[in-house]
Amino acid sequence: MAGTTLQALAAYVAAWILLGILLSSKRSEKFEASPFAIVIRLRKRFEYFDKLRGNRLVGLLLDVGIASMFILMALFYAMIIKRVLLIISGKPAGEAPIVPLIPGVSIDITTFLYILPGLSLAVIVHEIMHALASRHGGVEVKNAGILVFLGLIPAAFVEPDEDKLRKSSLRTRLRVYSAGVLANVLLWLFLLLLLKPITAQGFYMHIIKVEANSFAQEYGVQPGLTIKEVYINTTGPLDFTSFQKVMNKIRYENGGTLANITLIVKFVLLNDTTITVVKKAAPSNTSREEKKKYEMIGIYFVPVPKTLIKLGFSPSTAYTVFTILWLTELINIGLAGINAAPIFITDGARVVNDVAAALLRDERKGAMINNIVSLVTLILIIPNINI
Repeated sequence: MAGTTLQALAAYVAAWILLGILLSSKRSEKFEASPFAIVIRLRKRFEYFDKLRGNRLVGLLLDVGIASMFILMALFYAMIIKRVLLIISGKPAGEAPIVPLIPGVSIDITTFLYILPGLSLAVIVHEIMHALASRHGGVEVKNAGILVFLGLIPAAFVEPDEDKLRKSSLRTRLRVYSAGVLANVLLWLFLLLLLKPITAQGFYMHIIKVEANSFAQEYGVQPGLTIKEVYINTTGPLDFTSFQKVMNKIRYENGGTLANITLIVKFVLLNDTTITVVKKAAPSNTSREEKKKYEMIGIYFVPVPKTLIKLGFSPSTAYTVFTILWLTELINIGLAGINAAPIFITDGARVVNDVAAALLRDERKGAMINNIVSLVTLILIIPNINI
């Protein structure tokens, strides 16, 4: 199944690259194509933001954006440097925290589809906030546009008038550079607060797959069932989180395996009917291959918020809504953190460049400092990438 998905993805990307090559000769002021991306320029100037030009409250909000930029930059360095030091010292460093969004490689196709709405929203609000900060500071927006990378990853861009931006005060420039990070932080906070009441009552377990020839299948457990609570032997009732914790504890206490013990697991469904599954211990003469069956009950499930179910959402819809909101929250704080990191072309790099140039009173030295900082940052990031 995974191989088929990857083959389909590879074929799609190859077709997209071919389309980009064929369209590359159609370049115009509004359209541009390459083997990797198609760009559509919208010629948006965002004049409606001129009503906010010089507004003190908006200016204060944009100053909060500058503070957010430096705070995230510091947190980003603290995270990656700490892990690099743990690696150097030979201590357990845990999983690398930076995960590039590569469909079929770092994330599966289904997860990527759940990410797309949030990624699109994150990029759009990021760029709109850059436009607002530009117009607020009296800097015109030359144009804006959207692009799609390899037919998979949406993006957007806003192009302020660079000449006017360079002639603006340092504060105005920092406001413009930091505005996108601010937008993603604000959206992250909004989603964080929105998810609090949604997840406050905990989660049910919605079964999406039952392993063939497993104990669960043998006792009649089917995909599509939603479990209200679980009892394991004499322990219960357990919800989604506590069920996982108890199973991990039992596995740890038995030498990292479930194959050598019997478990009596009672699933209570939403309609209060029950299904009892007996996971037997493996006989002493069981081969290593056959033991795999005894390692598990045989169900795969996802969390669905109890609050959404009680509001009338179906389990599948509740899971979709929750997953999209949760991933959008993660995408926004991740995008804010990456953009705050000074890496050559990021917003953080522009902040470092202009601050260094202002302190040294020399644009060339500012650019040199930015390049050095960006290179060091990139070196520190490499061991923190998880693929």
